[in-house]
Amino acid sequence: MQRVQIPRHVDAPQRFLLWTVDQAIPFLIIVGLGIFLKMLFVSICVGIGVSWYFNRYRESRADGFLKHMFWWYGMASVKSSVRSVVNPFMRRIFPA
Repeated sequence: MQRVQIPRHVDAPQRFLLWTVDQAIPFLIIVGLGIFLKMLFVSICVGIGVSWYFNRYRESRADGFLKHMFWWYGMASVKSSVRSVVNPFMRRIFPA
């Protein structure tokens, strides 16, 4: 019988090097833009600042706040195969 490794934290978020993925994405986008514009040092500084501010903003809100905000402003993908998600552009739902 082979040993199976059980993860210690089942609900832990995915990590990229030292950061969680949602902390690393703004940093990597800004650094990528800085490489394209040939302003790497400035983009690293701005990326660290934006990532730090985004992390503070995310931690001060309830879980799922950003997902709800993206849905509310219509930026979430609502596919026709998902029937439980209401169209975000319908602001009033009347009973049948």
